[in-house]
Amino acid sequence: MGGFSNTVKSLALDKLEVAVRPGEICTLANFNPGNLFTIAGGPVWIQGIFAQATVAAETTAATAAITINLIAAQQLAANVDSGLLDIIVWPLEATAGSVIIPNVAINPFRPLGAIGNNMFGGQVAGPGAIALTVSANMDSTFVFYVVYYRMSPESIINPV
Repeated sequence: MGGFSNTVKSLALDKLEVAVRPGEICTLANFNPGNLFTIAGGPVWIQGIFAQATVAAETTAATAAITINLIAAQQLAANVDSGLLDIIVWPLEATAGSVIIPNVAINPFRPLGAIGNNMFGGQVAGPGAIALTVSANMDSTFVFYVVYYRMSPESIINPV
């Protein structure tokens, strides 16, 4: 009993989702800490958290740290100095502070899985918040992305 229902649920949960937060300049006034995303409806399995400088290169020497339900998503704050359209990756559960992927339109980049251990091991999180803390006011506009799987049909990550 429930075979068709289970199949439909399984298909819904097998889909990789991407939550996108529109670009914003991150300042101490708004992100010390400040929420980027809200997790609602049930648990999720977060595969990656990314940011991209979309207006100008970031050269402030600022660092940024991500927390998921008040738990650090990385062991060291990420250095966010980057060029225009570079992608900053927060290696979940890794020892590195961040990995900067050069603008792929200009410099093709090796597969993300080859960057380091536990880069995309993921983190399971229940309803709550994904927050950002910055060490200084930034110059560039950053767009943030969270790549995740739903662990319940009602699970979702929404930008704040």
